[in-house]
Amino acid sequence: MVMWIIICYFAEKSIQTTRTFFLIMEVMYKKLRAAVEKTAGRKMCAPTDFNYLSEDICRKTRITLNSMTLKRFWGYFSNQETRNPRRFTLDVLCLYVGYQDWDAFVHDSTANVEIESDFIKNKCLYVSMLEPQTLLRLTWNPNRCVTIRYDGDRKFTVIESLNSKLSAGDTFQLDHIIDGEPLHLYHLIHEGDGPLGYVCGMWGGVKYTIL
Repeated sequence: MVMWIIICYFAEKSIQTTRTFFLIMEVMYKKLRAAVEKTAGRKMCAPTDFNYLSEDICRKTRITLNSMTLKRFWGYFSNQETRNPRRFTLDVLCLYVGYQDWDAFVHDSTANVEIESDFIKNKCLYVSMLEPQTLLRLTWNPNRCVTIRYDGDRKFTVIESLNSKLSAGDTFQLDHIIDGEPLHLYHLIHEGDGPLGYVCGMWGGVKYTIL
């Protein structure tokens, strides 16, 4: 009997935790939908709106999200669930509104909760710690070496690029660099083309040095 009470207690706690999680996620999804509509300059109310959004996302990120995927996320079909959208969908929508990915969007939306550096195993450089005109050297396999300059407001300019697809004069934004982890650039303007997304050191990570 005691064991049954314990099982029921933890089952109830688990259900409460799950409900809380979904409530929090729904709030974040609502924030993201609002941010997307603000960027697009229109509310998502009709099929033509979703078609426009799909084309605008492709134009600005060079990534395709079809209108059906967008309709599901907006709950356009009353018989479809909006919970648990694919992470890819969330990342692309966040990139469209100016964030690196879904994690960056959530972090910014809950900015009152600071992340302690003690919980990060690798050394981490937060862009907010840098002074404008600071130079950084980024290296990753195989033999990639890029020198960048911090211009303030999370914006960087490529000064020199060796064996990389990035070019001198390219500009991009980022929030932080974790040594030995892949580096995600967003709002990349590459040789006049963009904005684009770009990942440095996808498999082996990126090392950084402050010059």
